[in-house]
Amino acid sequence: MIKATVLYGQPTDADAFEKYYSETHLRLAAKTQGVLKAEFSKCLPNPDGSVAAFYRIADLYFAGPAELQQSMGSPEGKAMAADLQNFATGGVTILFSALDNSSAPSNNYMKARTIQGKSVNEIESALQQSMVDGFKPTLAIAFISVKQDRHAVCSILNKEGISIFGASTSGEFISSEISEGGIAIMLLDIHPDHFKLMFYETKETSAYDTAKQMGAEGKHVFKHPAFIIASGWLHYDGELIVKGIEDGFGSEITVFGGMAGDDQALREPIVFTYGKHSSTGLVALIIDEDKIDIKGVATCGWKPIGITKTITKSHQNIVYTIDDQPALDIVIKYLGLNIDNEVSENTVANLGAYYPLQLERENAPPVMRTAMLGNKQDRSLICAGIVPQGAKIRFSLPPDFDVMDTVVAECTDLKDEMQNDADAVIMFSCISRYLSFGVMTSEEIERVIDVFKAPFIGFFTYGEFGKSKKGKYEFHNNTCCVVALKEK
Repeated sequence: MIKATVLYGQPTDADAFEKYYSETHLRLAAKTQGVLKAEFSKCLPNPDGSVAAFYRIADLYFAGPAELQQSMGSPEGKAMAADLQNFATGGVTILFSALDNSSAPSNNYMKARTIQGKSVNEIESALQQSMVDGFKPTLAIAFISVKQDRHAVCSILNKEGISIFGASTSGEFISSEISEGGIAIMLLDIHPDHFKLMFYETKETSAYDTAKQMGAEGKHVFKHPAFIIASGWLHYDGELIVKGIEDGFGSEITVFGGMAGDDQALREPIVFTYGKHSSTGLVALIIDEDKIDIKGVATCGWKPIGITKTITKSHQNIVYTIDDQPALDIVIKYLGLNIDNEVSENTVANLGAYYPLQLERENAPPVMRTAMLGNKQDRSLICAGIVPQGAKIRFSLPPDFDVMDTVVAECTDLKDEMQNDADAVIMFSCISRYLSFGVMTSEEIERVIDVFKAPFIGFFTYGEFGKSKKGKYEFHNNTCCVVALKEK
């Protein structure tokens, strides 16, 4: 491995040097290909208090002499070198050295940073600023409102050689401050050999068959793959997606993720990568679990209310009758509304937020199903996931602070299980939680961030993929699915 060391003499105007160095020169350096790692430091005074011989030091690492020559001979490398005369008024000394194997920096490390903005221009500026110190992301997890130009964002990322895992949202965040209609991106410096992105369209085949293909291909990519996925408008195929991945792989496999949102329009959530997007697609980030530890939990906290009831007629995600009575009439009764009143779609959607259905199972915790819409003609409910005929259900109490306490407790257990601090954390949180919690949602996010104290990103989904503490990998509603990544 080769190291290029740039020694800057004391400038005539330190403030002017710093301004040009950070705003212009480091941005040129960030565009130079072939740099494996960059370190930038500012010299301290000598022990006797005298001024140091040099003002700043920059160390750039290359794989070998050929890579160094290729990088410095590129247009970007030449521009970086030519720029030195524009600000280095104290002179520049450049040294080249070959590192001993024991001292060579490892490429097997993962770093994560997050950026956020309300426009493409803000994201482009934030991206460049994030790379001024030599940070070289290889992967972007992009959660973007349907109101934003995702194609422009993808082009900016692709220009920097960054792969993209993307989904549209119903709200996105990198902190407790929730953005609506914006752009949130996690940038990851992760070895390209440790992950692979795949994009699938389900228009010509079933979601199950597409997911099965995904599972089979993942098996060939890595011996022990883990899947982080996002799906388009496939709300009644969530369970089939998980089953397809497992059948394609041949056994239970790690699957976390979420169904894309569209700012609650319920029309066309989108998944995307560079050059591809679809409202009926699947995008998968397949990760080598031999290199990166992935742990997660899908947690809910909603408490059941009332007696157990039976789904007496349903088809996929449409529930027609509960205990042989029209499903919509049953939920209106539980809301305390007049059954003869005209019910709007929003009223039914709010029902799902505050009183989701809990599907009871033997030897497994209940799984949540949100009633998204109500059909006024046949009095049915349209749910965000399959509700089998014959299933036993209960309604749920509106959330309170105990729900947050459950999420935080299970995240704390997850961190303890990892034993080491996470390098990055991703949250897929159901839009129903946001509708239910309101301003309290920011507190839930803040408390989860405080548990991990790691770079963090999330969005509000129309459904979540994950594993509850005592369950299996499956499709959920009304949950908060938290995924932590740590390079081994």
